[in-house]
Amino acid sequence: MTIEQLKQWYNLQPEDFWQLRRGGKTITIITHNACEKIAEMVSIVIQEPQWLSRGKNGVWAVQVMGWKRLQPEHKIWTTGESSPDNCKTDYPVAIAEKRAKDRLILKLVNASEYGVLSESEMEGLERSETDKLDLLRELEQTRQETNVSVDELRQRSQELYNTNQIRDLSVQQIQELQLNLGNGN
Repeated sequence: MTIEQLKQWYNLQPEDFWQLRRGGKTITIITHNACEKIAEMVSIVIQEPQWLSRGKNGVWAVQVMGWKRLQPEHKIWTTGESSPDNCKTDYPVAIAEKRAKDRLILKLVNASEYGVLSESEMEGLERSETDKLDLLRELEQTRQETNVSVDELRQRSQELYNTNQIRDLSVQQIQELQLNLGNGN
């Protein structure tokens, strides 16, 4: 399964993905919101979580089981965990739950087999500045190819901003984006 197939089949957008570059490898990361979109579209049923560890030594671990509503015989279970070693937020329970649900969703649609990971796995890591700028360039290219108005592009950009995906752009990168928008005002 390619990223393009995921985008097509589940009506996902370029901003639903980013690339993590580590040690010469590139890993495709899908946003938590995109996982939730997939779950809704496919009608994934997730049973009540079973907590395996409730904060002992700072470790939270949960097991979830789920299936596609139209394939109830194909049940999958997985776990999600958080600990001081892999979670730096003040919300370790939420991170463990997100990891479990996202892993389950990606397994049910066979995306995990192709190395796609949820951003919940990347707690503490964010898109690099290069990835953010690439995302904005893709958006501008799409605008030009589809004749999207600058006002609509601004709306999409605002939606991106509200998802914490581009808030940390440098002044230079913002100026470059404005320059790329040209005279569309």
